[in-house]
Amino acid sequence: MIGAADHRCHKHTYHHRVGACVVHLGARRHGADHITSGERLNLVIWNHGLAWRESEGAMAHQMAYEKEGGPPDPRCVSYTHDRDYGSFKPYTAGIVDFKHRGWCPPQGAEYNGFRADE
Repeated sequence: MIGAADHRCHKHTYHHRVGACVVHLGARRHGADHITSGERLNLVIWNHGLAWRESEGAMAHQMAYEKEGGPPDPRCVSYTHDRDYGSFKPYTAGIVDFKHRGWCPPQGAEYNGFRADE
């Protein structure tokens, strides 16, 4: 889960099949590969519990970000989220505008040897 020392480590690759869906917590690091044929449809549903989000438990959960145990798996880096994306993959023309916008890992939770994009 986000905030765990291994949250940018690969855990599972799901192989899609027609008629099936994936449901997961938004706090789990997730992504999608580029498709090479056909089409993809996404249905995204956000559930918000304002009472929970404003509670002390939620605040403590958001503050409890463990130091990363090591570099991320290159399959798990995100150009929209990660401050070190460029250390693992190139910024291509379609995503270069995201450079320097990442927040992950937060300062103080970086793995040893971390280098933010320059």
